Amino acid sequence: MKRKASNNTNGDEQDLVDTLLNYKEANKPEFHHTTNQIKAVAMDIYSAGSESSATTIEWAMSELLRNSRVMEQSKASKGTVLSCSHLVQLQDLSNSCTSNIELGLAQLLYRFNWKLPNDTKLEALDMAENFGITERRRNNLLVTATTHIPFRKRDN
Repeated sequence: MKRKASNNTNGDEQDLVDTLLNYKEANKPEFHHTTNQIKAVAMDIYSAGSESSATTIEWAMSELLRNSRVMEQSKASKGTVLSCSHLVQLQDLSNSCTSNIELGLAQLLYRFNWKLPNDTKLEALDMAENFGITERRRNNLLVTATTHIPFRKRDN
């Protein structure tokens, strides 16, 4: 693993990878990690952030599908804030809704109508959990999406 030249001219700011590489290059016996181990740490951190977001969105969609009244209220509340002609962005949401999870969920609710495939009854939606580091659904959420608000091409 080679370091890439940084735009940081004063050298004060370092990220986690810089810190790990500094330890590796110092050749201290108490810190003997290989480049592959450093890559694994970085990947674990990255996947922990994205895995938890994806899991949260999947559970939120599952709960919204089970409760169509709440789904419609959520879509309506987003619709009062958003015009039909643009992509949902963070500034479109209220101050309490500024996370990537809420932005992703807002996009899914705003642009699409959702239903279970093959006319599956909502009561039949499996809500079983797999316990582990993250609490994922035992079975993936399979849904059918139809366009509610069409996407517009961006003007250049």
